[in-house]
Amino acid sequence: MAAFIVFVGAYGARRTPVDRSQPERAERRTMHAHLNRSTHLFTAISLLLPILLVFGCSSGSASTSTTLLMPPLERPPAIRDWEGISVRTIYLDRHISFPQLGQPESLPESIADTSAVSLILSRLGFEVVGEEALGDATLTLTMTGEALSANYQGTGGGNAYTGGRVDGEMSLSAEGQKTLTLPLDNDVPVSQVIDRADTHQLEDFRFTPIWVTPLLDDLALLLGPQTYVWALDLDRVALERLMVVGPVDEVVAALAYASQSDSPQLRSAVAKLLSPFKWGEDVEAAVPLLIGFLDDEDHQTVFESLAALDAFGPRAVSAVPALIAVFDDHPDSKNLKRIAIDTLRKITGQDFGDDATEWNDWWRENSG
Repeated sequence: MAAFIVFVGAYGARRTPVDRSQPERAERRTMHAHLNRSTHLFTAISLLLPILLVFGCSSGSASTSTTLLMPPLERPPAIRDWEGISVRTIYLDRHISFPQLGQPESLPESIADTSAVSLILSRLGFEVVGEEALGDATLTLTMTGEALSANYQGTGGGNAYTGGRVDGEMSLSAEGQKTLTLPLDNDVPVSQVIDRADTHQLEDFRFTPIWVTPLLDDLALLLGPQTYVWALDLDRVALERLMVVGPVDEVVAALAYASQSDSPQLRSAVAKLLSPFKWGEDVEAAVPLLIGFLDDEDHQTVFESLAALDAFGPRAVSAVPALIAVFDDHPDSKNLKRIAIDTLRKITGQDFGDDATEWNDWWRENSG
């Protein structure tokens, strides 16, 4: 409870625009640390009910098909500190400037692109609308960007823009509600020696990786830690944040939905997160989701799931039938079959090679 009080106090102090000096940036990092320590207090009821309805009848099956596509959430998460309002539609208002380019009529797509915001919001269950009048709330992004450059060593040498800085703020507003404002700033420095240049021209500078991390942190403060789940395939920091947050209820619920995503990159990232080396020893939360990945059409997702189940060892014994099924589910991949056999050996202490009949006989005799 003390951590929650500290978190709310830190959050309340940041709800109005502030100058983004170094002390303020340090305070913001502290605030996110409080978020990680207090996530167990977020309510999960609205997220867990649809999961129980969808997965409750299939929890005993050996595998779960990932071809069923569902909306990310049946109801978007509530917004912290807002009462008496249900936000389902959001208007996205963007103001991006890049002084290094002067004042062009329009910014290059690599800099102006904010599609990652719309994708994250839609995955969270919100509908992003094109007119402010249609939105229950308005999310305003105000960002000033700067590309950081350095000379690099490589073919021909030259200058490369491989780092950047963003300074700005994110605000969420709605009629009758207090506007919630958080800083949107980040520094990604350029290394002194660059062996390979990613971008040579300022017009090709990729701005999204610079601002998406602070945006995720801000959204997680307002909407809950499940926000990071929906960005696992967009920003590596999402994985790092979830490793700290751990398997709190709303994150587990979001992972169950994300496991049904039509994005193989997201499904693979979820499977990778569930490894005990990354997420801890929560077998009850992780193993059922990993079992569901074993018949995935994306081989990388299956590989990540096999690696995680192997790491759980005998604690993942409920995965045995699905691991045997890998022999038939992926006949075109000898590598996946080999890894499935190795995982079965690790979990059971038995070795029947690729003889599915022997494995199934052993399971029938020992699963009671």
